[in-house]
Amino acid sequence: MKHNLLRVRNPERSCSDLEDVDLQSVQEGFSDKVSANDPYIANLRVGRAFKPGVVRVVLDLKSEVKPADFHTRADR
Repeated sequence: MKHNLLRVRNPERSCSDLEDVDLQSVQEGFSDKVSANDPYIANLRVGRAFKPGVVRVVLDLKSEVKPADFHTRADR
């Protein structure tokens, strides 16, 4: 799956654009995943990005973070 990770400030957010995924399955997969007492994440939102076929996942953050992108490879 192709993706793009970006950081947005004022307010602090981390956004991931996911290509070639189904919006409904992403929404269902993330529903109720963030608890009210999470120390880092205030809210999680999923919707269509500005580009067709791309789903955006937005984490509204409680403080500044440095997002990191970790890739997993099956052949390791």
